[in-house]
Amino acid sequence: MPVVKVTDLAFGRLRSPSLDQAEEFLTHFGLVRTERTRDRLYMRGTDPTPHVHITHLGPSKFLGLGFYVESEDDLARLAKAPGARGIEHIDEPGGGKRVRLADPHGYDIEVIHGQRATAVIQAVLRAFARITIVLTLIWIGQSTVRLTRLARRKRLGRAIRFEPEAMPCSAIPSASAPGPA
Repeated sequence: MPVVKVTDLAFGRLRSPSLDQAEEFLTHFGLVRTERTRDRLYMRGTDPTPHVHITHLGPSKFLGLGFYVESEDDLARLAKAPGARGIEHIDEPGGGKRVRLADPHGYDIEVIHGQRATAVIQAVLRAFARITIVLTLIWIGQSTVRLTRLARRKRLGRAIRFEPEAMPCSAIPSASAPGPA
């Protein structure tokens, strides 16, 4: 039985050897810088959340995910769960409170409530047309698609963590395998 119900995906937390390259890539992907420090980069979409992607400086690695809960009572219940590290104040853009846990593979899970909303960024109305053009170019096999043609991102809609060791070898796509015809 679940301890709490999350209401939404908050962010992904990763490490990268270059914050400059990470920012350039995420900007082309449609995100906007919220804040940057010597060792961290916070990027956001157009929704009023303070960030949807956090990059730490260091060797490339997926670190974990953040999720929102409805109330501080949810955090209090979760803080009593086995492996939870208690309620902490967040010293990052948006503030709020969180409870940290580790998933079975050792990745960090942060459960958050009470972040301050930021101003909504107005998206370009032609966004759907631009995305359709890019997806059409990809579909017909164009190999060079400029990511700068993509519109601003609202938020993260889903996160998938790929575990190659959990799949049989025949199910893992090979880099040399031919693509779809």
